[in-house]
Amino acid sequence: MAKEKALQKRENTLTQKDVEINERYIAPDVDIYETNSDYVILADLPGVSKERLSIKLDRNDLSITGNTVKSDLSKDNILVNECCPASYHRHFTLPDDVDRNKIDAKLENGVLKITLSKKEDYKPRDIKIN
Repeated sequence: MAKEKALQKRENTLTQKDVEINERYIAPDVDIYETNSDYVILADLPGVSKERLSIKLDRNDLSITGNTVKSDLSKDNILVNECCPASYHRHFTLPDDVDRNKIDAKLENGVLKITLSKKEDYKPRDIKIN
């Protein structure tokens, strides 16, 4: 029972935090999974370049913000214009077992992968029996 409550608490902390934002943002779709040593967040950010992406960590709060750029085609060349610039924002509260000094981020093909390593003392381990 205690283990189930601990797992539930961990699941609840690594979810989107309600944030009041004045501008219009799109919350990117994410997948979050856990391994024995890490939490991994995969966020879909189509059209966002590395230069227009910001990841910030403030205590237990992790925020992702990114923007796409408006097409530089002249109005004379455009026949249909359905692709608009977009601003993305997503905010997470991290669990206490994340090692804040071991966070890695990679952006590839419009997918941001953030790897949050767990603190060594929180990782599962085998205990040797003497």
